[in-house]
Amino acid sequence: MSNILSAPVTEFAFITLKQEKESERGDLEQLLDELRREISSAKGFHGFSWGKSVDPGKENLYILVLGWDSAEAHWAAVGPDTTCGKLIENKLRVLSNIDLSHAAINH
Repeated sequence: MSNILSAPVTEFAFITLKQEKESERGDLEQLLDELRREISSAKGFHGFSWGKSVDPGKENLYILVLGWDSAEAHWAAVGPDTTCGKLIENKLRVLSNIDLSHAAINH
């Protein structure tokens, strides 16, 4: 995780399942693992970690943390013609709502 947070830019993605079904959680978790495998070779990528929220009432929230050389490197890796971009548009957005932001973490 330190390689992610020490990257020049850290992406925080908040993924909220649209439905509260256990099968949807399993599908999302498999998809996140698939995205991690696909994005790992992207230029400017530093790492990917995700976890399920432990806060009461937020059981459908997943938080992803990714490290990048720049926000532009992230957008290039998930562009519409990339495998990751297609997974996000055709699968992830079907299952969930996505909110994300990039930050330069101060150390």
